[in-house]
Amino acid sequence: MDSRASGSDRALTTCWLFYVSRLRRVQLDQALLGALIERWRRETQTFHLRHGEMTVTLHDVAIIAGLRVDGEPVTGHVSFDLLHTCELLLGIQPDDVVAGQIRLEWLFQHFRHIPLDAPAAVVAASARAYILFQIGCSLFPNPTGYRVHLKWLPLLEDFDFCGGLAWGAATLAHLYRALGNASMKGKAECCAFGTLLQIWAWDHIHIGRPDRVGAPPDLHDCPLGCRWNMGLRFRGNVRATDIEFYRDELDQQRESQVTWMPYTEDVLIGLPAFCLEGSAIWRSRTSLICYHIVELHLPDRVLRQFGLLQHIPDPVEAIQRITSQGRSGEDWAAFHAPYIQRWADRLEHIAEQSPFVDPDPIRATSVYMQWYWGITRRWISRPVQRPPLTFLPRGNVERRLRYRSFDG
Repeated sequence: MDSRASGSDRALTTCWLFYVSRLRRVQLDQALLGALIERWRRETQTFHLRHGEMTVTLHDVAIIAGLRVDGEPVTGHVSFDLLHTCELLLGIQPDDVVAGQIRLEWLFQHFRHIPLDAPAAVVAASARAYILFQIGCSLFPNPTGYRVHLKWLPLLEDFDFCGGLAWGAATLAHLYRALGNASMKGKAECCAFGTLLQIWAWDHIHIGRPDRVGAPPDLHDCPLGCRWNMGLRFRGNVRATDIEFYRDELDQQRESQVTWMPYTEDVLIGLPAFCLEGSAIWRSRTSLICYHIVELHLPDRVLRQFGLLQHIPDPVEAIQRITSQGRSGEDWAAFHAPYIQRWADRLEHIAEQSPFVDPDPIRATSVYMQWYWGITRRWISRPVQRPPLTFLPRGNVERRLRYRSFDG
């Protein structure tokens, strides 16, 4: 679906969901993501890597995807008349509703061609359909892969209200939950915003990162993730289908293969203002909410991603992770009231560098790593046995040089 064809760009901009629509879906390196998921710890919401913890933060969501990270939580009541709501907000009733979900193909077929001179009500309905399609395809995909839940639709009735929601925080909550589920079940795939996770990995971890080829894309009014909207060339020495390769590479990862802060000052200066809104809470130690999902945002564990010295972080509280199964009539705003209050107080809980951390970066890192190796798993698998690199001489000259060097 193309929002421009329906003339609904203005509504999408008001909703803060126009910018993420410019981010193309990238080909996911399932082997790399699978190796990272094996290192995910759901109790800390971080990847446990060789040189410490790393994670996707609100900062990353804002910069890469251009989603609003500061605002009202994405939550509410999910008990409503589905068909009546569809008739009211989409102008048509779907023909196949299963467990509150409709087919993405149905949305595509009914809203892909909207006349440019369509009435305002039709344009608004088309914008809602496009957002719902993006939600189901990218931001909040469900395990079916081809349906989207109608619980999102009431949030799209008023575009100004929709634009005040913290869609980025909800997306991160959904990603954290999906990573946790995948790590517990041992699955390679993660049912979440895969493009966000893939670009984050390429920006922060050199292993498996492809080269961008061709003319660079026009980044005007685009989030930073759009710089990957171009041809990609994967390096021949990276076996993208071999998870064992990535396990070994991550086990042997060098410090030079980690980019703690890919968003340098010159990069930030060139970004549109919407990517930087909400920067006051990028380091907030708070709750992330998406209907039934509540996860913790713990930037104090990855302070090096914000240019600060890493101290030994505080213990993480345990939270009860519940599912929506059997709770079709739940009012999640009421159910998660304590966590919603914590989100309301997010500006009061900004992670700072500890005043007791050693000011010398080397000594500070040494203290942290000594603690870190005591609480993490150092190796995922045995080193991969690779064939030795050999030199095969070509021609008589190279053979003579080789034999002469061996003879001394």
